Order: sequence, then C-alpha cells, then structure tokens
Amino acid sequence: MIATQEEAERAGMTGSPTLLLDGRVPFARAGQQPVISCRLYRDADGRSGPAPSVAQLRAVLDVRAGDA
Repeated sequence: MIATQEEAERAGMTGSPTLLLDGRVPFARAGQQPVISCRLYRDADGRSGPAPSVAQLRAVLDVRAGDA
C-alpha cells in the first residue's frame, strides 16, 4: 500500500489503481510524474473510467504473450 507522495515517488506510482504486468505499468504514459492520486483510463472512444476496458487488458496481455 502506498499512502504518501514520497512513497509514490519511490515506487514510481503514477496513479491508483495501478495495474502491474511483470512489475511494469502497461498503461503508463511517457513523462508521467509519480503521484498519489486517482488514475483514469481512457477507452477507444476517449471516455474516461476507473479501469481499463477488457479490450485494453487483452491487448496488453497479447503484446506481453508475444514477447515471451
């Protein structure tokens, strides 16, 4: 659990919820600064929500499976 900005900076957390895939954040955007705040995920239509869509999750898992 990360409860402070300092902990977020040490862990490289860029918002909550953070989903990790093999220790990496597959939905991180380049240049994001560590922060203790809520994260919004954008769907294919640009709408924001509290979690990635099933299609987005499948896409990152498919990419990861292709790397194996």
